[in-house]
Amino acid sequence: MLERLGPTERAVFVLHESLGLDYAEIAEIVQRDRSACRQILHRARLRVTADGVRFEVDRARAARLAGDFLRALREGDVDGVVRVLANDVVLTADGGGKAPAIQRPMEGDVAVARFLVGLTRRGTKLGVRIEPVFANGDHALRFRSADDSTLAVLTLHFQNGSVHSLSNQLNPDKLRHLGRIGDLFALLRGEDGAGGEHW
Repeated sequence: MLERLGPTERAVFVLHESLGLDYAEIAEIVQRDRSACRQILHRARLRVTADGVRFEVDRARAARLAGDFLRALREGDVDGVVRVLANDVVLTADGGGKAPAIQRPMEGDVAVARFLVGLTRRGTKLGVRIEPVFANGDHALRFRSADDSTLAVLTLHFQNGSVHSLSNQLNPDKLRHLGRIGDLFALLRGEDGAGGEHW
């Protein structure tokens, strides 16, 4: 939400709305007069409530990062995945109780990179392949089983030149529009009789 604001607007907005400072205190901090701070806050409130984000994502850079991310996953290159991720990246998943998925968000570039590389290696052994797609306008990866069914869609969210969060959609009910949906539980059970706790 605050991406819609410039640096001064963001400072004034946070100082007033979150910290409760008055205009005199804010004026001293941002080195503007009180009346200017009132106007800046007014504009900031309008921007925060307006539709759309002020700064568009650099599409070319996002495409390069998504390509680097996919290549590193396919090559099992943990360091390569880490380079694309923000230090405080967060991975979430939605299995809807109908697919194996992590139950709580996973945080940190190294932890997330190791987890995703491990999943990719495991999936490759089961005949799973990854293809780049777009999901709701964002770069994403679709995981397909050997029979071409969709198993999951992992969406990448970019901020400040890196992937700051990832959303793994595994809930079959939310993937129906993509055609045939695979049974990830069944696929994992077939892995030498082993089940899978999460994906």
